[in-house]
Amino acid sequence: MKTSILILTVIFGTFLYFQFNPSYRLSMEAKLYYTVGDYEIAYKLADESLKIREYNTMAFHIKTRSGLALEMKRFIEEADGFEVKILEIFKKGKASRQDKLRVKMMSDVILSKYHNLSHRFIEDEELQESAKERFEKFQKINSQVKEVI
Repeated sequence: MKTSILILTVIFGTFLYFQFNPSYRLSMEAKLYYTVGDYEIAYKLADESLKIREYNTMAFHIKTRSGLALEMKRFIEEADGFEVKILEIFKKGKASRQDKLRVKMMSDVILSKYHNLSHRFIEDEELQESAKERFEKFQKINSQVKEVI
């Protein structure tokens, strides 16, 4: 009986601490947004939490991982933008040597950025797979352009 009361008291005390401590409340909210894949909001909330209490390790981890996920999202957006530009180049008809060099340069940038991403700390498998698809697409583009140049 005493043990169960002690456990309930500790659980209730922990709940109250997290509920009324603004830094930990924000970090819990950030964790929720991170879990559902809204990395921008998670990053902002974790950052706010760290401004209140800089030693909040949960907020630090959420901010770090959200930042890495946002980098991967930006990589995907940049790859998609380059793909559109490459398609425009080849839609014109026969591409000049300068156009092919520009395409190679764009693909080199994407390949380099992919290798600089922190894949290990991103838990979102869809995001990882999407980035990998772009990487593989640009590997093919790069090898095709190298053969022609």
